[in-house]
Amino acid sequence: MNKQIYPLLIAQFLSAFADNAILFTVIAMVMQSTQLASWYVPPCKACFWLPSYCLRHGLAALRIITPKPEVLIIANLIKAAGAGLLLLKVEPLLAYGIVGMGAAIYSPAKYGILPELAGHEFLVKANSWIEGSTILAICWAWLLAPRWQISQYNGR
Repeated sequence: MNKQIYPLLIAQFLSAFADNAILFTVIAMVMQSTQLASWYVPPCKACFWLPSYCLRHGLAALRIITPKPEVLIIANLIKAAGAGLLLLKVEPLLAYGIVGMGAAIYSPAKYGILPELAGHEFLVKANSWIEGSTILAICWAWLLAPRWQISQYNGR
């Protein structure tokens, strides 16, 4: 497999890890808050996924006219801005929605650059490595995110 795939694998792992660590942190914030009800978590998840549905066609133009590595960097900067807003205690729905907007830009660009890096003969193998790094990132985020806050809320 082409060695240019490895930076993409690392970037995918870190990106997926950040997305999920932010989600688990938002959930912990909601669970510990006296002002937010537990019903708040599903709308938070919806705010993450909503940009991918609403902005799909407009973002396609950005991905076509901008080089894919730049799109990946822009997307991660948008996600970092959303995480920064969380640190500044901005409304979690808005902040996580901005993270979702970055993810909506990142994911299609990642799959667009994959054939260029892997070539068609290794595309299936490269895709499986990308998916595997995503699953690994989700598991690590779940383990390393502030689980103790969630378990305190649940009384465990």
